[in-house]
Amino acid sequence: MLDMAEVARLAEQRQARGMAQVAEEHVLIAGGAACWSGPEAWSSMACALGTEGPVGDAELDRLVAFYDDRGGTARIEVTPFDDESLLAGLAARGFRLRSFENVLARELLPGEDLRAIVPGGWPDGVELRPPRPDEFETWARMSEEGFVEPGQEVDPDDIAVGMRMLAEPGLVALFALVDGAYAGVAAVAVDGEIAGLFGTTVRPAFRRRGIQQALLAERLLAARERGARIATIDSLPGIPTERNARRLGFEGAFSKGVLVRPSRA
Repeated sequence: MLDMAEVARLAEQRQARGMAQVAEEHVLIAGGAACWSGPEAWSSMACALGTEGPVGDAELDRLVAFYDDRGGTARIEVTPFDDESLLAGLAARGFRLRSFENVLARELLPGEDLRAIVPGGWPDGVELRPPRPDEFETWARMSEEGFVEPGQEVDPDDIAVGMRMLAEPGLVALFALVDGAYAGVAAVAVDGEIAGLFGTTVRPAFRRRGIQQALLAERLLAARERGARIATIDSLPGIPTERNARRLGFEGAFSKGVLVRPSRA
């Protein structure tokens, strides 16, 4: 039985360390990190504050000043297990709830055949492999394509962050190819006993073939081989990512809120 409070602490701290490594700028605050890579970049956010105890006024003022100095919206993730001083301090500084995400978790048991858990069997004709250095930009661009509206351009700041991620030693990135064509991408970041799965995109022409589930299973295997005992994945409620994760043995661990405060600069 997973201890969900412990999963939340490990997962949020892993995310904070990972973002700090690839963001253009960061500051460490109250057990977490506030990061910045540009006004629209997904890594311009804070997380893991309050995971190790109370968060004081001076620390929250540093958080606000960090984003105000850059003229950007302050964005922070909070979980039900964060110290209660965090929410009180954020509310006093004008933070408002923007959205929710669900975090699902799964144990990685020794000896489990992780490729055999894909419903319907392993998809035919699908090749999974890491990107080569000359494919890093293609991988980073594809990873972001699934998170923008059709016809919307991918933020160059996000592509730059994605390319920096690929150079990190704890990251395993994958391409899914069908007949040599790029069909999808995904990644998993391993940090000690916790692994975070993210960045999954399957292009529309290749959906409903089991590619996303194969990418999930392959990343679980890679995480276990690197010593992780728990894997997590973030998802908006009710989307295919959440449904596919549950089919492969993930369970709901906790929900987190995204709070924002427009810049007062």
